[in-house]
Amino acid sequence: MPGQIDDILIRMKTCGFSANKPAKLTLHFFGTDTVPGGKMTVHRIVANIATDAAPEVRKFYSDLFGLETIMDLGWIVTLTSRETALTQISILREGGSGAPVPDLSIEVDDVDEVHRRAREMGCEFAHDLTDEPWGVRRFFISDPTGKILNVLSHIG
Repeated sequence: MPGQIDDILIRMKTCGFSANKPAKLTLHFFGTDTVPGGKMTVHRIVANIATDAAPEVRKFYSDLFGLETIMDLGWIVTLTSRETALTQISILREGGSGAPVPDLSIEVDDVDEVHRRAREMGCEFAHDLTDEPWGVRRFFISDPTGKILNVLSHIG
């Protein structure tokens, strides 16, 4: 275990983490985590996409959404927008308006611009750009791994 932690710290330094830019690293050991008083704070929820084609998938998300790589350890690549967002999980029985249930929902400030980029990139649309009755403008596409993305902006 000590060698693994040293390896993680070395890899974090090569990805831009330093004492000048504090990073929080939490290690979880199964069976030892307890929640004192029954209360816990969720700091973030991360979407994980399994692929053997990380460079292609990274390019797709970077080109379409302007995400930047903040960590690349070879076996995992992490992209970010550097924006702060609320932690959310949506539980769906349908995608709404006859659309399939998406794997990921990505809210953007300009859905029309992302839609234009997706068309230029030749993305396959599962649900075309639509103003929905519940106040969002959205479209669905598939990423290179086949994940269905719900790309949206709130109307108004």
